[in-house]
Amino acid sequence: MSLPESGGRAAALFRQNVELLLRDPAPIVITTAMPLILIAFLKGTGLAVLRQAGFRGVNGTEVIVPGQVVMWAFFGVAFLATSFFAEHHWATGRAARFSACGATAPDPLRGGHDVRPVEGSRGALT
Repeated sequence: MSLPESGGRAAALFRQNVELLLRDPAPIVITTAMPLILIAFLKGTGLAVLRQAGFRGVNGTEVIVPGQVVMWAFFGVAFLATSFFAEHHWATGRAARFSACGATAPDPLRGGHDVRPVEGSRGALT
């Protein structure tokens, strides 16, 4: 398989995922806006905690921003897992890999292995 051909398949998967995100942009808006809102809301608390601990010349974001980054990173993993299981439930994973991309088995996107459906899987991700 040539490099441009594999790039076309990856581009097709990318386009499909962007289309799915554009149909329901709420998770992206929430995971972008909420940390910024919470940082602004909690900045005063971080400032009070740092000043009480004896720090001077701080503004509170030194504590709040790393905490928000870690918290929303875990939410991002949960969002990714939810998306994966939603595609599994909708049985769209196989269609995304084969129909939308024009891929044939064995497909390099799956590691080059010819994957056979498990009996009783109804054609879902195997």
